[in-house]
Amino acid sequence: ACFSTTTAPRLIVDALSQKKTISYNECMTQAFAAHFFGCMEIFVLILIAFDGYVAICKSLRYTTIMSHHVCHALVILAW
Repeated sequence: ACFSTTTAPRLIVDALSQKKTISYNECMTQAFAAHFFGCMEIFVLILIAFDGYVAICKSLRYTTIMSHHVCHALVILAW
């Protein structure tokens, strides 16, 4: 949700206005937000893949590997 909101507002403004240029500061802000949220999305997908790997390949030890402490650490890492 955050990643798509980095470019959509600017696209809507450009579609409705006659002025189609973007300032340097707006461009850098949009590029930073796109990279930041894109990296955050990749980290979340990596954590989901790790959880799926543990659930499928190490199913008997899942509760030991994915303890509450590890789950909390992964959530904090994703944020």
